[in-house]
Amino acid sequence: MRNLQKQVFVLMILCAAIALLVGYQTGGVISAPKQSCPEASGQAFPTVIAPNSCSKQNLNDEFSVRLKLPAVDRNDQGALADLVVERSAGDGAVFVRFSGSSPLINPDTQTSLRTALDVAQRISGKNLNGKNLYYSISTSSDVVGGQSAGAAMTIATIAVLKGETLRPDALITGTIEADGGIGQVGKVFEKAQAIKAEGYSLFVVPAGEGRQSVPTNSCEEVQAPDGTTTQSCTTVYKIVDVGEETGIRVVEAKNIREAYALMKRG
Repeated sequence: MRNLQKQVFVLMILCAAIALLVGYQTGGVISAPKQSCPEASGQAFPTVIAPNSCSKQNLNDEFSVRLKLPAVDRNDQGALADLVVERSAGDGAVFVRFSGSSPLINPDTQTSLRTALDVAQRISGKNLNGKNLYYSISTSSDVVGGQSAGAAMTIATIAVLKGETLRPDALITGTIEADGGIGQVGKVFEKAQAIKAEGYSLFVVPAGEGRQSVPTNSCEEVQAPDGTTTQSCTTVYKIVDVGEETGIRVVEAKNIREAYALMKRG
């Protein structure tokens, strides 16, 4: 009986020793401290590091494009807003930056941005794997509305995804369609006047908008019976060639591929 108890006791000790050894080995893997990725510095937006990606290539995966957005103000005068698109290492997220000079973006513009991103990825052959994108629009207006910046956002996004630069003397206006087409926006003449004043020389516009009906005042002097003279003015509209009228090169593009070929540097 005592021999049996002794054998059972020895067996229990042996099992405990084996369990302790196995637990120590597996516990060493589970409790190993995680290595943290160092943060990149000297950038306008914080880098978000994707899980399990601490390579130097990811940490330095930064690129940005700045592009002016032709627009019109509340008085139908041409104006230019600022668009910045930045790329950093990340996990495929897209952010829109808000600040004192960055306006709220209405639903139409948000929809346009989504379309721009989809088209840019398809045309560039690049996706968001391992990277984040940051969009910032700055203007004196309180709200950025409409879809007229769609083509410009698409062009800038393609350039950022491919790491290519754009011509410094070229701007574009137009909506963006899901198939990559560029839709008409209106007020092209007023926008062309604004970009001419800022020193740009190439304006890419939607197909059919290189010519525009613009208002002009036609005035004549009318003499009253008492001999006094008054001036009578009427507003008339005439079709003008936007490029000839403003003194810049205006080129029509029906889709983003054509527009990007015109705006890419080199």
